[in-house]
Amino acid sequence: DITTAVYNGKIYSIGGYGNGPGNPQNKNYEFDPAANTWTEKTPMPTARWGMMAVEFNGLIYVFGGSISSGAGNIAKNEAYDPVLNSWTTKADIPSDLARQGVMGIKYGDKIHMFYESYHYEYDPVNDTYTQKADVPNPRMWSTVAVVGSKIYLIGGNHNGGAYNDNQELDPATDTWTAKSPFPGIRWGMARENPVINGKIYVSHGLDGSAFHTENYVYDPATDTWEQRGPAAHARDGVA
Repeated sequence: DITTAVYNGKIYSIGGYGNGPGNPQNKNYEFDPAANTWTEKTPMPTARWGMMAVEFNGLIYVFGGSISSGAGNIAKNEAYDPVLNSWTTKADIPSDLARQGVMGIKYGDKIHMFYESYHYEYDPVNDTYTQKADVPNPRMWSTVAVVGSKIYLIGGNHNGGAYNDNQELDPATDTWTAKSPFPGIRWGMARENPVINGKIYVSHGLDGSAFHTENYVYDPATDTWEQRGPAAHARDGVA
């Protein structure tokens, strides 16, 4: 249950837990795909897991998370500067979002954040939060992605149960539309905007009893799903 973000051709892998949820981590590693190397960077100020990282204008914002086996109550918003290799503490996120499994995505000049039915818009320039239209079917640990002018929230967990909902948010009108359901019913799939050529890749996950390797691709243009080749290792909490 680490989180990841991409900046300037590097992948940053932050936080997570070690020997169980009561063992939160603050490690921050930079992966260079070109050199195939890892470099340890300045650790995150608050150790936690199940949080969400979003890159915005050269800063990586890390929101929410947990420090225990419960839902957690980490309201921190800590921003990492890869150039300076330093962290800055921003305004705390709303208590509604201060959990593990919080979801977020950059859209235009704002960051949209989701947890269960709650939906907030964060303004990084003014460091402020505005509540927006509720998620119609509440859940956490969903895949969240941007394609074109829409945001997609796919799968997830609600009250311990797995879901296959696929909902499209139009931020311009602040309205939600139900789309073709995810073929897999699970949570903990890759979350950090897994979009290639306008298609969303939804892989791995947990259905409540089994971990999965399956990889599905959603095409918003046709509202259709296609199953692709599986991963080598079953897991959830994927970044």
